[in-house]
Amino acid sequence: ELSDSYNVGILIFLVILGAMVCLMNRAGGSAAFGRWAQTHIKSRVGAQLTTVVLGCLIFIDDYFNCLTVGSVMRPVTDKHKISRAKLSYIIDATAAPVCIIAPISSWAAAVAAFAADGQGLNLFIQAIPFNFYAILMVLITLLSALEIFPDFGPMRKAEQRARTTGKLLRDGAVPMMGTELEELQKGNDSDVKPNVMLDFLIPIIILVATAIWTYIAKGGVKILECFIITVIYMSIELSIRKKFHKQLFSRFARGINDYELVKPGDKIAVCISGGKDSMLMAKLFQELKRHNKFPFELVFLVMDPGYNEANRAVIEPNAKLLG
Repeated sequence: ELSDSYNVGILIFLVILGAMVCLMNRAGGSAAFGRWAQTHIKSRVGAQLTTVVLGCLIFIDDYFNCLTVGSVMRPVTDKHKISRAKLSYIIDATAAPVCIIAPISSWAAAVAAFAADGQGLNLFIQAIPFNFYAILMVLITLLSALEIFPDFGPMRKAEQRARTTGKLLRDGAVPMMGTELEELQKGNDSDVKPNVMLDFLIPIIILVATAIWTYIAKGGVKILECFIITVIYMSIELSIRKKFHKQLFSRFARGINDYELVKPGDKIAVCISGGKDSMLMAKLFQELKRHNKFPFELVFLVMDPGYNEANRAVIEPNAKLLG
């Protein structure tokens, strides 16, 4: 029944999971990581190996793993003519297998809840070495990605077709894939430039770190709480960046461009006194350099007219953050 507490918990979890994936795509984090990967991955083996590694790193939940790795790596594997069948296999063969042998995961929490006497987690950990399916599947997938373990059967035909003709899907194939995530990526607010660190890596780090903390502090992983904390961070971070860009950076950049205040090859020095005005100016120029279409040199100068120890202790870390 829907009113059952267990079913309600699953429903809430899926809603929070969907919200996190939507926020990640809306902010452009997945797309930004995909673009970074496309510029750094140079071969088919590299694309497949990156998919395996990313699938193993996102061990918190298999649903989240599939949604994230799929949307991030699909453009990369498409570029290197890896069939969608092979991509699907790698994602599916790392998502659940890694999750069911990771003590800090939604699977561990679910299994532990069904055991009596509060010994579920210990039982789960003790059973890991005997989970031959999961261990062998991850190993075989790794060897397949390295092209040491050969493809066979329909997979071999799919890979041969992708290599020779560039067709990633067989004729007449109807992928069971919605367009919602792609539309969210296209709908990313142009005022907020995607950032791989802020919009992709940090949310995953927060998710994993929170899971580890609950595991240590509470004696078990609190998956729902982990995703809620991560969604709260992403909501606040995206809101702050949108407000900063809309009210400050967009107007600043427009004024710079309209009056041609900065030209290619210019060297600009921003003197930081420690007050909010100079720090904001430094940050605006840092954003301008990061997103500008032509190169210019930017340096920050920090003077010390005789600060007291408390003020200096604040200024130095802020200056280091600016680089």
